[in-house]
Amino acid sequence: MAPGDEKSGGYAASVPALPYNADVTSLCGNRTNARLHAMQGNHHEPTGLSDVDPSVGDLIFRITRRLRHASAEVTEPLGLNPHQVRALHVMLRSSEEGARPTTIAERLHVAPRSATDVIDALVSKGLATRVPDPADRRAVRIHLTIEGREALTRADAARDRIHAQAFGILTEHERTQLVALLRKVDDAAIDPRNPR
Repeated sequence: MAPGDEKSGGYAASVPALPYNADVTSLCGNRTNARLHAMQGNHHEPTGLSDVDPSVGDLIFRITRRLRHASAEVTEPLGLNPHQVRALHVMLRSSEEGARPTTIAERLHVAPRSATDVIDALVSKGLATRVPDPADRRAVRIHLTIEGREALTRADAARDRIHAQAFGILTEHERTQLVALLRKVDDAAIDPRNPR
């Protein structure tokens, strides 16, 4: 039992471990698995937009949706939805000074009112607390509580198991290559509204 588990109430409930040798077809699908393996050893010069197979983007979107859905299912027993988990991460990164509600809204890509609903839920569960902003007494900062840190640790562990199960079908070399390729695309950061 991790330190503090005995004090964190319902959030101390452990998420059932997912067997690493379980069938991951429901997460990635046979076609996805085949395409991920097909990425092994493919080295090409940058191509023009007309040469890019549109199914590549569809494949990434499909994998992302399945991972998000699976992650939401394993964090639900902790009483957390995806927005709440992301909000806890924002607070964790701002642990010293706390996070502004507007910052949480920006990071979650939601309206300020929706961010307030997320914050209210976390505060009501004892996972976060509002503290007056020392630079502006009319404003507040949102801080993680000890229980919030423990809940986030459990949520991350549950999601890590999902990711390990999904990508465990790849060899270490394939995973390294996949990460490198995805980072290359991410670093390019092409605005679809203003293609190069």
